[in-house]
Amino acid sequence: MTRAHTRSGLQYLVLVWFALVVSGCANLGAIRDFASTSSDAAQYTQLVTIYVATPTRLMRYEPESQRPVLARQASERAAQQEPLLLRQRLIQAYMDGLGQLAADGLTTYDAQLDNLNHALQSAKFADQSEAAALAKVSKQLATAATERWRRDKLMTLIEQSDGPLQVVVGALVTIVQTGFVADLANEREALNKYYTELQLRSRDPAALAALGEWREMREGQIRDRESAIGNYVVVLKTIGSGHHKLYESRRELSHVDVQAQVHQYTIRLRDAVNAIRSFH
Repeated sequence: MTRAHTRSGLQYLVLVWFALVVSGCANLGAIRDFASTSSDAAQYTQLVTIYVATPTRLMRYEPESQRPVLARQASERAAQQEPLLLRQRLIQAYMDGLGQLAADGLTTYDAQLDNLNHALQSAKFADQSEAAALAKVSKQLATAATERWRRDKLMTLIEQSDGPLQVVVGALVTIVQTGFVADLANEREALNKYYTELQLRSRDPAALAALGEWREMREGQIRDRESAIGNYVVVLKTIGSGHHKLYESRRELSHVDVQAQVHQYTIRLRDAVNAIRSFH
């Protein structure tokens, strides 16, 4: 009798454990969290605004003779703003769609992506490979929305989108690591030259103290942007690597080990986003 009760109790515990595992797998919570966190992180538009405004900021430090050059660069940067924001918007929209499918909901098509499709007609928007990748991800989102995909299409979305998404994310990483970082170096050099010359010419202790405070503040702003840019690169790379993990695990997305591994990408994203926001 005691053995029967013991066996019955063990069987009950096994069934409870199995039910919890299946329940945890069925809701794909880790994938929804990863998608939601990725969507929030990808749309960090402040860095684009700062990048676009760099030539205007440099006018503080450069001589009057450089104004025409900087004015031309400011105009060029203004033209780059929408394409950069659209890249971010596409990543955000894709991650929103991924999360909606993981929750067994219907996806929605972001009408702002129509601007992306129009922009892709311009050869200046992106090179051929990136333009093709941007168009393919956008088309996948449109298909998911118009054909009313649900969770049973989650693997299809991941499978068909991972390649082009990696191209899109990788291209944005390159832009940030080259253009954004180069701007920091140029601004740091211009600031250093500007304040050094002023401090060398000044003999007024009060003026020197004020110059020192302004210089320290400006240098601090550059350091903060440098940290934010570095963490945004972490965000983008984590989105790419996290999605590729979903692609590699697409046939076992509900496995508890996969869910746990995806959760680690979400933690990494949150840490990077918190580091960015601490400077703004």
